[in-house]
Amino acid sequence: MKPFILSLFLFSSTALLAQRQTAIGLNFTVETTADEDGALAGLGAVADFKITKHSGLETGVYLRSYKTRIRIFTPTDSWLVTVAERHLSIPLLYKFHSRIVNLAAGPTFDFFMGWEQKGNKEAVVNAYSIDPEFNVGIMGKISKRINLSARFILEPEIRLNLIPTSDRSYVGAGIAGKYILK
Repeated sequence: MKPFILSLFLFSSTALLAQRQTAIGLNFTVETTADEDGALAGLGAVADFKITKHSGLETGVYLRSYKTRIRIFTPTDSWLVTVAERHLSIPLLYKFHSRIVNLAAGPTFDFFMGWEQKGNKEAVVNAYSIDPEFNVGIMGKISKRINLSARFILEPEIRLNLIPTSDRSYVGAGIAGKYILK
């Protein structure tokens, strides 16, 4: 009985190791929220860890923008000013791999990195902040892996990122170019 259990263990661990695959790359995204006038571009570095035939983890570091309008009041007038926020977003996703589509879901962690005034220069914004500066959300996405060669992958995706701590919801699309490490 012991040789059977030992051979079963060795076979299963070898099969699991044979399925392991790590891919790294860049992901270009276009996202919008309900209160923005249009879509904003984002860029990120992505790491995709395939652990078994169907299961894996995906993480990354993304730069995300968000535009908002604020009203500035002076003693004689008021101005509508656009402010562009910059955020660093880090998703930690479980990824289900299949031949048809890949599904990923998990938490995201967003950090406020700063802001910049856009457009109207008649009124100047001297100070701007958000509360809280750290937000936790949940992301779900659907993607399709396209093998370009033995080591290069193109993976278009559709994503939804709900961030209840900031009352924002991002919806968008992206395309990742990944390189498989050996």
